[in-house]
Amino acid sequence: PQYLLQAGAYGGKDLQGDNPGTTQAVRAVWTPVKAPGDVIHLGLAYSQENPRGYHDGRDVHHEASARLRARPEAGLTDIRLVDSGALVTADQIRRTGLEGIWIRGPFSLQAEALQATVTRNDGKPDYTGHGQYATASWVLTGESRPYNAGAVANIKPAHDYGAVELVARYSRLDLDDGSILGGRQHDLTLGANWYLTSHFKFQANYVKVDASRRGVHSTPEIFELRAQMHF
Repeated sequence: PQYLLQAGAYGGKDLQGDNPGTTQAVRAVWTPVKAPGDVIHLGLAYSQENPRGYHDGRDVHHEASARLRARPEAGLTDIRLVDSGALVTADQIRRTGLEGIWIRGPFSLQAEALQATVTRNDGKPDYTGHGQYATASWVLTGESRPYNAGAVANIKPAHDYGAVELVARYSRLDLDDGSILGGRQHDLTLGANWYLTSHFKFQANYVKVDASRRGVHSTPEIFELRAQMHF
C-alpha cells in the first residue's frame, strides 16, 4: 500500500525513436499517505538509453545522436522555441526525475524536477539539460483527483452536471550547456476543465510563453480549446 517499484527494459528504438538501441528504466514511489482524497506521493525515476549508429537504405552510416527540444505547453503546434540541435556521437542518454503529488479533498499540487545528460564519444563534452514544473488544481464542484498505481487519473464527476476544475501551472526548461545554446523557456498556464462524464471533457488553456535562444527573445501567447473522449 505504501511502496511501488517499477522496472523495465526495452529494445528496438530509443525513447525518441531516433536511433536503434536499448533502454533500461526504474521508478520508485513512496506514499506515506494514500486514501481517497488524501494522498502524499514522493517518487524517483531513472532511465538509461544506449543508442547505436545505423546504416540507412543506401548503406550510409549515421552516428547515434540525441536531441532535446520542446514545444510551448500547447499540443497543437509543431513550433519549438528551444532546441539543443542534434548531439552526434551520443553514447548514453541518462534521465533522472524527482516527483511529488499532494491531494487533499478538491485541492492538489503536483511537481517534478528533471535532468537529462547525454554522454558522447570522440572527446566531445557531455551535455545536460534541466526542467521543472509545478501544477496546482482546485475542483470547484468538490471532487478529488483519483490516484492509483503511482499516477493521477481524470476526475470522476459526482453530479449530473459534471465536475469543474481550475488549474495553474508553471514550468521552465534550460537547454543551454557550455557551447550548446539550446535556449531557455518559461511557461505559465491557466486552465479550466469541465468533466461532463468519466469519459468526456472540455478543456480551455491560456499559455504565456517566455523563451530565449541565441539572442532571440520570443513571448507568444496561446489559447486552446479541446473536447476529448477517453476510455
